[in-house]
Amino acid sequence: GGTTGGLRGKNSNEVENEERRTQELVMVVKKVQLFELALNGPLPSEIAILTDTTEISFYGNTITGPIPDAIGDITGLEILELDSNLMTGALPSSIFDLTALTKVRLEANEFIGTVPSNIGQLSNLKDFRVENNMLTGEINPAVCEFNLDRLSSDCAGNPPEIECSCCTACYPN
Repeated sequence: GGTTGGLRGKNSNEVENEERRTQELVMVVKKVQLFELALNGPLPSEIAILTDTTEISFYGNTITGPIPDAIGDITGLEILELDSNLMTGALPSSIFDLTALTKVRLEANEFIGTVPSNIGQLSNLKDFRVENNMLTGEINPAVCEFNLDRLSSDCAGNPPEIECSCCTACYPN
């Protein structure tokens, strides 16, 4: 018979074997801890392939650029530590759709803009730090109901850069 450009269907045995091989190769990365390693350059949006990761800790490096919006695809993320880097840009609201988050450390970067108001839906949040950035505006007071262990921002100074009605620590701008 004639060929169809080298393509042919797979019989059910081949499909079964391929599925079995694929299942054997599945690895789940629960924590990515790459802190204080002098890592530089931007955080790639491919970080979102770590769909089952619960912790991303990249603090104390020289990472630049924005937080990729795709970080919102890591739905089980509980700990996000990007503090003490050289990161820029606005905070993507997709972070604040990650309702499993308990700790978010973004302090000591060069973030601009505001803290997205959907922070008010992070009812598991216990530790949120954004001081020493160039953020302005208000941290949604709805977050106060969650009785955070630590909530810190640039809310000192006259006038303060950040309005925060229940911050546990305020830093000058």
